[in-house]
Amino acid sequence: MPPTAHDIAVATGALRTEADIWSAQAAVLAGISGQAGELAFDRLQAGVFQLIVTTHADLSAAVATRCGEGAGQMQQIAATLRHVADVYDDEERRHVHAFRHLY
Repeated sequence: MPPTAHDIAVATGALRTEADIWSAQAAVLAGISGQAGELAFDRLQAGVFQLIVTTHADLSAAVATRCGEGAGQMQQIAATLRHVADVYDDEERRHVHAFRHLY
């Protein structure tokens, strides 16, 4: 038995809801990227902890970079989910699934 229009609307709505969640979390990760970049300190601020300044700066830069990359990838996932929902809705409007005897 083929899915009803309501079933399809629920499924594509769920994809879009999931995409919104990915987008929101990407924004959070982008914010963390900015915060991580601000964690570096200079030798004057380090005081007696001079030995860790370079390593700490490298670490905060790496965390900021990875979080920024992760945010971009999460946005890509959200865009893909939205695209899949749009294509499915479009194909359903054009009766592609029924025409191809997919259900």
